[in-house]
Amino acid sequence: MAVSAKTIPDTTMHPHNTQTVATGRMLNIGLWGFGPANQNTFVAKNRDLEAKLRELGAMKWLYAHTYYPEDDFWQVYDRTWYEGLRKKYSATLLPSVYQKVKVALRDSNSWSAWFVSLWPLGGFWGIWKAIQSKEYLKHRNALWKWR
Repeated sequence: MAVSAKTIPDTTMHPHNTQTVATGRMLNIGLWGFGPANQNTFVAKNRDLEAKLRELGAMKWLYAHTYYPEDDFWQVYDRTWYEGLRKKYSATLLPSVYQKVKVALRDSNSWSAWFVSLWPLGGFWGIWKAIQSKEYLKHRNALWKWR
């Protein structure tokens, strides 16, 4: 497993952290590699990490997968502030940040769960699903490009 850490001074990514000693500092830690093969154990370890972050007054950066139940997620990330931004910028019809980063768990006893757990087949499966969904094409006709 690889780990990296990077501090970013004077960030204004989110106003949640104004009461801590390290106000204005964020630490970005990345974990890469395979976790436990058993899905329940994998999710439990991720939930433990999320709980430890909350205990320390920290939060995951939202490019990472999250395993929070929705109520727990909004206890960490300021829903009132976030929904205000969505309304201000007319973005309420888009999926919420929670919907974007939550992990949809699948039946860990299925053949597909076994298949995607095999390296590098899981990566090829992910590429195939991305191509199949055609999500990557949506940016070509984005309305903001033509305004």
